[in-house]
Amino acid sequence: AIVAENFFYLAKTREKKKLIKGDDDEPLLAFFRNPDPLIHLFILVYSDSLDEKSVYYKALAEGDAKFLPVASLDSNQWQAFIPKYFEKHSASIEELAVNELLERTGGDYSLFIQEANKLLAYTNGDPIRLVDVQQLVPAPLEDDIFLLSNALTKGDKKTALHIWKDMQVRGSASNAIPLMNMLANQFVFLDQIRYLYRRGMEAYDISSKLKCSLGRVKACLYNVRKMASPCLHRAINQLYVYQSSVFQGKMTDKLAFEMFIANFEI
Repeated sequence: AIVAENFFYLAKTREKKKLIKGDDDEPLLAFFRNPDPLIHLFILVYSDSLDEKSVYYKALAEGDAKFLPVASLDSNQWQAFIPKYFEKHSASIEELAVNELLERTGGDYSLFIQEANKLLAYTNGDPIRLVDVQQLVPAPLEDDIFLLSNALTKGDKKTALHIWKDMQVRGSASNAIPLMNMLANQFVFLDQIRYLYRRGMEAYDISSKLKCSLGRVKACLYNVRKMASPCLHRAINQLYVYQSSVFQGKMTDKLAFEMFIANFEI
């Protein structure tokens, strides 16, 4: 049997995967269309859906290939899989680094493979530490927005600006308008937490009510329990005003985002 792992040409993604210059896929397509009955080929694709318009998919379908969906790993399975993956590549990884890597890749196998290979190349056989993951693997955009809003509600504009600059360096802030929308949603979330807390609900009950992480609720409560609702409402309104200024051509999206941070008041 032959196993082709992470055959991303079949994955349905926004970007079209291109062949390496000089490669010829015709022999492979010919095999897909008319497979050798003595060869058992298993193609693994780590994606929520397949690109049915792909020439590879059409060739496989023509050759009567079977397409079998497999359930994604749950959190416990990921915790067991990640160390084994690195062991297979003659490397080791700290437990805290496992947790952080799982958090940052979000159960996306294709993204995990990409980031794991980056870590393997960087550490070159040395144990992979938490700091390696923090430095090399980008945090999810939602986490950046959470940390940024957390810094603002603490009154720490310096940290908020540092997070913003770091997002720009990593290329996750190419368009600030969606970030403004995410930040506005985060402030709405904070206002909901504050409201429920003022009504006598504890962190666990709030997390159940809002269907969100208990740890995130606790982190938010630390800052918002002393804040007044008008502050959060004002922040949401300011984001709308800055967005309008961008749409009217009065300023760039990045300048608007920086001005919002600089003028934020608690």
